[in-house]
Amino acid sequence: MRIQQSMGGYPVLDLTVSDVKPNVPAGIEVPALVTAFAETIAANKVTDGVWHMAGGSHNSVVIEMKDHIMVVESPLYDGRAVPMLAEAKKLNPGKPIRFVVNSHHHFDHSGGLRSAVQWLKAQHW
Repeated sequence: MRIQQSMGGYPVLDLTVSDVKPNVPAGIEVPALVTAFAETIAANKVTDGVWHMAGGSHNSVVIEMKDHIMVVESPLYDGRAVPMLAEAKKLNPGKPIRFVVNSHHHFDHSGGLRSAVQWLKAQHW
């Protein structure tokens, strides 16, 4: 079987499949640079109770309320969301994260929602 794809009239994929074996380990090595990668979170105070959570290419905002924390945007993927949520808790000890607000459904703004939901559930609020 041959799979061909084009985009804008230009070829982007030309794949010949000669054999299929389901559930066989791929044996693909992950480069050390990839396994050593760690997200960095820079919490920049905007004003009292509001932090811009910078780092990488996508950012979040943490807003402190009277008895809880609200996070705006949980972007990209779980590996970005978890350290961002942990930093939000460090900035506001003793206050649970109660809300995570996303501006829209694209993965670069909502890819970390799975971790955010697990984080919220773990707080037992």
